[in-house]
Amino acid sequence: MGLVLIQGKGQGDEIRIWVAGCATGEEAYSIAIILREILGHELDDYRAQVFATDIDMKALAIARKGKYEQAAIKGLSQNRLDRHFNQMNDGYMVKKPLRDMVLFAKQNLVEDPAFLRLDLVTCRNVLIYMKPPLQKQVQATFHYALNPDGFLFLGKSESLPNSELFDIDSNEGRTFSRRNINSLEVYRRHKVKQQPARSTNPNRIKASTRNIDTLEDRVFKAVTQYVISNAFVVDDSMEIRFIYGDISPITQIGRGRASLNLQNLVRNEFQLEIKGLVYRAKKQPQSYRSHIIRLGNNAFMFEVMPLQIADINDALYLVRFEQTAVDELINEETESANYERIVQLQQELTSSRDHLQTVIEELETSNEELQSVNEEMQSANEELQSTNEELETSNEELQSTNEELTTVNEELQVKSIEIISLNTDLQNMQNSLSHPFMVVDDNLLLTHFNPAAQKLFNLESVSVGSRLNQLRSDYSLPDLIKLIDKAHETGQTVNFQITGERHYLLSVNSYLDSQGNINGAVLLFWDNTELIQTYDRLKQSLIENNLQARAMEAAQQGIIIVDALTENMPILYTNPAFTRMTGYKSEEVIGQNCRILQGEATQEDAIDAIKQAVSEGNPLQTTILNYRKDGSTFWNQLSIAPVYHNEQVTHFIGLQSDITQSIIDNRQMSLAQSVFDNTQDNILVINHKQQILYANQALLTTLNIENDEILATNINDFLRCDEESELTLNQLWKTLAKMGSWRGELNFYFQGKLKPQMVSISRVEDQHDGDVCYVLLASDIAELKRREQQLHRLALFDELTGLPNRMHLNQIIKDVVARANRKQSKFALLFLDLDNFKRINDSLGHAVGDDVLQYFTHVVSELVRESDTFARISGDEFVILLEEIESEVDAQTFAQRIIENLKKPFQANGQTLFISSSIGIAIYPEDGDLPDILLRNADIAMYRAKENGKGYFGFVDPERSDELRKQLQIEAELQRGLIKGEDVGLHLVYQPIFHCNDPEVEASLEALIRWHHPQLGHIMPKELMPIVQMSKLTAELDEWVIEQVIQQRNQWLQDHPEKAETLCISINMHPSHLNRLHDPDNSKLLLKLQKLAPLSWLTIEVTEVALLAHFENAKLALKNLTKLGVSIAIDDFGSGYSNFGYITELSEIKVVKLDRSVIYQFEHDKHKCRKVKALLTMLHDMGYETVIEGIENHAAMQTITDMGYQNVQGFYLSRPLSVAQLDKQSMDIQKS
Repeated sequence: MGLVLIQGKGQGDEIRIWVAGCATGEEAYSIAIILREILGHELDDYRAQVFATDIDMKALAIARKGKYEQAAIKGLSQNRLDRHFNQMNDGYMVKKPLRDMVLFAKQNLVEDPAFLRLDLVTCRNVLIYMKPPLQKQVQATFHYALNPDGFLFLGKSESLPNSELFDIDSNEGRTFSRRNINSLEVYRRHKVKQQPARSTNPNRIKASTRNIDTLEDRVFKAVTQYVISNAFVVDDSMEIRFIYGDISPITQIGRGRASLNLQNLVRNEFQLEIKGLVYRAKKQPQSYRSHIIRLGNNAFMFEVMPLQIADINDALYLVRFEQTAVDELINEETESANYERIVQLQQELTSSRDHLQTVIEELETSNEELQSVNEEMQSANEELQSTNEELETSNEELQSTNEELTTVNEELQVKSIEIISLNTDLQNMQNSLSHPFMVVDDNLLLTHFNPAAQKLFNLESVSVGSRLNQLRSDYSLPDLIKLIDKAHETGQTVNFQITGERHYLLSVNSYLDSQGNINGAVLLFWDNTELIQTYDRLKQSLIENNLQARAMEAAQQGIIIVDALTENMPILYTNPAFTRMTGYKSEEVIGQNCRILQGEATQEDAIDAIKQAVSEGNPLQTTILNYRKDGSTFWNQLSIAPVYHNEQVTHFIGLQSDITQSIIDNRQMSLAQSVFDNTQDNILVINHKQQILYANQALLTTLNIENDEILATNINDFLRCDEESELTLNQLWKTLAKMGSWRGELNFYFQGKLKPQMVSISRVEDQHDGDVCYVLLASDIAELKRREQQLHRLALFDELTGLPNRMHLNQIIKDVVARANRKQSKFALLFLDLDNFKRINDSLGHAVGDDVLQYFTHVVSELVRESDTFARISGDEFVILLEEIESEVDAQTFAQRIIENLKKPFQANGQTLFISSSIGIAIYPEDGDLPDILLRNADIAMYRAKENGKGYFGFVDPERSDELRKQLQIEAELQRGLIKGEDVGLHLVYQPIFHCNDPEVEASLEALIRWHHPQLGHIMPKELMPIVQMSKLTAELDEWVIEQVIQQRNQWLQDHPEKAETLCISINMHPSHLNRLHDPDNSKLLLKLQKLAPLSWLTIEVTEVALLAHFENAKLALKNLTKLGVSIAIDDFGSGYSNFGYITELSEIKVVKLDRSVIYQFEHDKHKCRKVKALLTMLHDMGYETVIEGIENHAAMQTITDMGYQNVQGFYLSRPLSVAQLDKQSMDIQKS
């Protein structure tokens, strides 16, 4: 709406909005906020004004302040609060620019004049409190106030049904656009007239409620009460509303703007007569006829009748006329000429009187218009008054601001005086300093210097602003810029000794502002001439004392002499050892205090001890952390001795030794001892005689022995080798003497108890005397061995049943085969599978399933001999090894006993269950001499037993053994084709999927695998897929299929781009492979598909088994595939335990393919046909696309077509096509 309001407006144009019934101003300020947010800073380019009116002065007072409590603005975001409000102690206040935009004034919508030239009027939830006539007057007021392209905005509970003033502009019906009709006329017509209340006829209300005719229909019904030929209907404003018949004889269209007003349309000869008749009918509602008016050869007579129409407030009048020829009236007029003349004069007099009355009424109308203009002037006056109030408020605010500025100015004057005083003090201090002093800014320009510096560098007052490198002096100065850069980099004072006629110690410091930023540098030249001269004299005196001087110079300890008589106690002498220790040359420290060696990390207690010794004149020995010139630290062993002369301390001599390495070594030794004593590992130190020299606390705790009890005892008294190991202690010590170290498992033995340890022994030689000792480290591994045994059991035994697992069974079978081979004996391998266990697990839950497995284990374990093996190799599959049987009859008898014992009922979770087992029997060596072959043969025999029913057993026959050998050969060829990539005859064919009811819809293809081996011939899919699953090549086969499909599609895109671009291809994915796709980072297939995404042309078909086996993993896998654009279809739906629960949880499933068994011969079975149709309808209503497989004949196809479902597939429609066949027909799949 905001953008619509400014369309067509330019900079400087007005944006005028009226908020009628503004209450406390929230709506008005909201509109101002919206304008500010839409236009931003561009709002200042327009003259925007929001007029907000109400009759409640108290509410207007609140609105003008613009201050609201927290509850009133709780719906606003924090961003808007920050942008448009100032936070106060008890709420928020609208910011002044918004308050300046809104003008509040008192106004009565019914009596007071409206604002004019408005772009928008908003009047929310005000009209609902008015009666319909008053609503129309207010609507007319808004219409009159709006610009031709203005808008009216109402509240949620208000509407304008069948309004002639406004059109609905928004979908919600709250915004209305102004119709472009005569505003003034509408305003006059809808102004409420003070008329006495009239009783309402209930019957008329009911009739009008039922009447849905338009206004024109109702007027026509009223008109038809009279016999009319040529007539028209006018209202109070003389506007012609309806015309009946031909009124062209009395009309004459004038020049200018077209109008239906009587004044502009009816001939002048008739206007005065018609207006008089209408006026009389308006005063006294009845019919009136005019006298005959001649016009040329025709005579006209008019009749005016008021129309009474229910539910119509407007006054309407029917004007009809009759036209006759003048000849028909000659005789009659001749006979009564005199009488006619008198009557005509009377009628003219009456017409003149009526015309005068009409003129009077028009004057009254003009008077009303002037009154309206006057009201507008009053409204403008109120606006000016409100603006004046705003200006007075602004004046008060300016006065307050002026007072604040005056206060601030006074404070600034006080601060300025203080700054001048500080600058004067600083200048005096600078000039009073006897040492040369200079300050440069960050551009190395001179900003300050004192008289001493002026003398040293021959400076003048105009030298301020000179570059530092332009200064000249009689002294040999260093590179001052480099010294300043170094001070900036290190953040420390940089010193340099200058020699010449006089000696100066230059100190360079960074100049920092109040925020710590570097803004230049301070250079101070300390005059230390006397100090240097004293040092030279002292040095010369020492040289003269030849022996003492040479001794001090050659000493390896740092020697320092300080002047005790000077307050700062400056350094007078340092020897070369001091320079080597600290990095400071003598000339750099002469005259400075020893504190130059101290820093942040120096101990406070050591500093305090030195201060106390110096103040009392006492000697001192202490260790202190000092700093070298390069900033590194060292530990200083300091000895201070006072020098007395005439019982007065004149000097202090300090001897310094760098003991940093000794302290580090001591700390390491202390740390090693601490680790030694506190480690949880057991530690022993043993001499070459195998006697214990030391034992740590952990070992004493382990053996529960005191230290004095174990020292000097032989270590062999406490060590024992593992009984299962062939190692002896003698062998251990020999190995240790030869190799220098040994590691392995030993036991600590003490007080009759063995404690297993992981022991490491190493030989150590003393650096000084070469003595050999041994360090023994031992860790308690009792808990580790217990966990190892537990893991061993978990690795080899089934957790639920306690039986050996598959891995353990494989080892047992190898051992049994080896024993049977040595003894030339037989044994039987029984492969047991619980019947219907999956159904029990799915229907009754996993807890009941576990109870069934435990019950089965208990029953069978009671029958198994101790020499036999009973193992669980998977969910419901078990294996029994019967060793040293005489013949197959022993195995048969044992299998029969198991079947018989399982026939007893079993109670689980309050339900009675009957369980059975199918058993396959393989005999060694007849049915195989290798563990894998025996297991496979027994598995095959078990499935053959299942084919005969539940609870049967079966043996391996020779035919099945041949089949096994063929399966092994097929598996080997699959390995060549899928892993090594050799051509073994694997290829894909494509079966079309057609749209049932619309042949024009392009068919899709399902990729199917076929195998024509060069030697083995055709291998059918039902023979191939079990071998793929047993050989665990499902993932490799799926990846091979997808790669072949992608390559073939790329070829088709080159050869048949238009067909291939829109072609969809489906592939089947094995359940075990689908479950691996839940982790995208560990799936080669997903990583490969991600590079080809999006794959909207690809559909992957999965079976119900794939989803139910590992539901959570399958769910994640489907999400990963759909992210790549792949569509998901359920294949063979209805062939297993079809469950709508899981597919409704998987939103990724879009297609359901019904298994051929669902529609098998349904075309001949009406009952089954109805069930199929109901199933398809339900799937369609659930939003799934369906594909019906197995259409094998015309009857089935016709039945499906009659049902109206879309996608079908089957041999009747098309057999699978090779790539050559598809290329031959140019990919026109519909031809097939």
